[in-house]
Amino acid sequence: MQITHHSLSNYLAWVNGTLLADAPANALLPATTALTFDAALKQLLAPLLRGDPVWLLPDATTRQPDALLEALRNPPGDPTRPLIF
Repeated sequence: MQITHHSLSNYLAWVNGTLLADAPANALLPATTALTFDAALKQLLAPLLRGDPVWLLPDATTRQPDALLEALRNPPGDPTRPLIF
């Protein structure tokens, strides 16, 4: 499915203004969806537009619940950085 730049811009502005509005600065949002799924837009592009980092998890990690939980318990970088779910 194709979307216009305008529609994508509006959607990401809504995500950042509504869903991520209360997220602390420099928060880490783990990207857990496949790039072919529309939820990847908010997990990848919305944080970048806010100036926040994106945490790309390996497919093997996102497919195994135990591995995903372990990764979420031990995020990369600063252990005090807040996570967004």
